[in-house]
Amino acid sequence: MKWVFVWLLVVVRLSCWAQIDSSTVFRLVDDKLIDLSYWGKTEVWGIYGSDSSKVFHIDSCGLFKEITDLLRTATRSKFTSLVAVGEGQLMLGTADDFALKYDRGVVARIDSSAGITERSLLLTSFNPDKSRVYFEGAHCSFASIDSSFLHYAAFAAVETDASIDEREPDADLDDEADEFDDPDDDWTSEFFDSLKSSVTGFIPEIKGGNGNHKPYISYKQFRNIRKKLQPSDILFKRTNWQWSNNIIPGFWTHTAIYVGGLHQLNIYFKGIPMLKGKKPSSYIRKHFPRIYRRLLSISHPIIEAIPEKGVSINKLRHIARVDYFAALRPELSKEDQFLTLLKAFGYYKMPYDYWMNFNNKKAMVCSQLVYEAFQPTVLKQGLSFELASLLGEPFLYPSDIVRKFDQEYGTEDEELDFVLFYNAKETEKKAELGTVLQFRKTWKKSRFSLMQD
Repeated sequence: MKWVFVWLLVVVRLSCWAQIDSSTVFRLVDDKLIDLSYWGKTEVWGIYGSDSSKVFHIDSCGLFKEITDLLRTATRSKFTSLVAVGEGQLMLGTADDFALKYDRGVVARIDSSAGITERSLLLTSFNPDKSRVYFEGAHCSFASIDSSFLHYAAFAAVETDASIDEREPDADLDDEADEFDDPDDDWTSEFFDSLKSSVTGFIPEIKGGNGNHKPYISYKQFRNIRKKLQPSDILFKRTNWQWSNNIIPGFWTHTAIYVGGLHQLNIYFKGIPMLKGKKPSSYIRKHFPRIYRRLLSISHPIIEAIPEKGVSINKLRHIARVDYFAALRPELSKEDQFLTLLKAFGYYKMPYDYWMNFNNKKAMVCSQLVYEAFQPTVLKQGLSFELASLLGEPFLYPSDIVRKFDQEYGTEDEELDFVLFYNAKETEKKAELGTVLQFRKTWKKSRFSLMQD
């Protein structure tokens, strides 16, 4: 009997180490899945049921637990949305004029006495930088004002459903669309605003080198790049004669993730199981309204972390009209690629990390956004990255991702596919389409621009 107990204990422990992917969630939940949120690699939460009336929790052992009965002690209302804010902690929006906080079995009601004065609350995001939860009501947005997430303040009028464009995403959207001002800019960290003034000129991507330098990649080549890219592709760039190249270890100086426009997202991710027949753009509109509005305003968007803006969505030409450009495609299912984009969206507006410290979870550099977005979680598969170091702290350089591709190429461990590479010819002042072999060697090249050809 003793040995039977030990064996069962081992089985349980091993099961806790197993990753829970999205197919596991759909198998455990035998009803309509409404919304999902996860905390790190250990927990998944969800709303399900045709009437949005049930809530479940799956822990790292894959143990499914319904917490609906406990929540029903506080409300009989439908649940509209949810977001995990800590281990064992969950925030829930309801169709009534209050929200709920679930904290390891304890339920707290958040209503007008706590600053919530709207009905049909939608949880829009959780900002770990400020430890702040955001809600949207019918006419006003709310943000938590303390770390308990139990007290809120109204901070902005929101667009009504009618003011958010519901047109069919246009495949031919003008790439010269104006920049979209985001109302959440007011919440940018004052610390980083003051810091950047003292370090501007010493951080890559802030200052260029020769302002008269014309990118070697032509408009015709840029149009070819646009045709080749698919959502979740990892992008790399380098511009010669940029003095900041001499600061960044490695040949490649910047990396980002290709998102694609709403029309392309609808085509590429059509039919993935988690959407239950819905359009990807509809899912994004519901769960990431700020992202949706931004994607409506530009075509061929990317998501990247850059100085001054932090994690932002910008035009492809910001990274592709350069001297060297490359793209790699993750060998993941389309559902895992979509979940990767959603994870990247969760970092939207996080400030730029001028200290370049991967241990800092309140700010990001470009390669950290890629690293975090592609990390495997309890909900999805991902990519494995071997971290280097910067001043004794863990770090991932853009060239490290290319090195990973080179070392895994043609092996069973290969996680990235080659898409394309434009190679600059310095003596001819132009770029040409390069081969996969040429690209594999780039991570070994010197970062000093004078030595490139």
